[in-house]
Amino acid sequence: MRNINIAVIGGGASGIYFAIACKNLLPASKIKIFEKQDRPRMKLKASGNGRANLSYEKIDLKFYNTESEIIKKAITAYGVKELKNFYKDLNLPLISVDGRIYPQTESSDTVVRTLLNTCQSLGIEILTNATVENLYIENFDFIVLATGSNAGTMGLSDGYDLCKNIKINPLFPSL
Repeated sequence: MRNINIAVIGGGASGIYFAIACKNLLPASKIKIFEKQDRPRMKLKASGNGRANLSYEKIDLKFYNTESEIIKKAITAYGVKELKNFYKDLNLPLISVDGRIYPQTESSDTVVRTLLNTCQSLGIEILTNATVENLYIENFDFIVLATGSNAGTMGLSDGYDLCKNIKINPLFPSL
């Protein structure tokens, strides 16, 4: 298998989740996560009042404010079953409370530690205090932008700034 170099810009839950899933699919790949802050920042630490609301038992397109075929395909191809299997493979038991999915410990710290430990064991490098100025990073075959949105008080506009010369569809709140 060809050695693929992948840069992930953003050390939040989605960037780390992507890196782990990618490394599992392409074990020979080299993956580097670039995080602007002094440590990976995961909004999930605050979700569910610190309990890490990972998903919902019922995922419905109506919560995404879109009729996009891409979103429909993603929800169909990757749902709650796949999420549960992902965390099962990481030895993180999940529970369901009132239709919400949490780690069995009901602590977001458990999820964060599990994801970071998995990155370390898979050889995924996380660079902190790493400001990316543009999307032209040398020596990478692929660049994944996972900076999140500027929604809420924890959001930043960094990802949008990097895409200033790329067409972005109108933004709206979604799940």
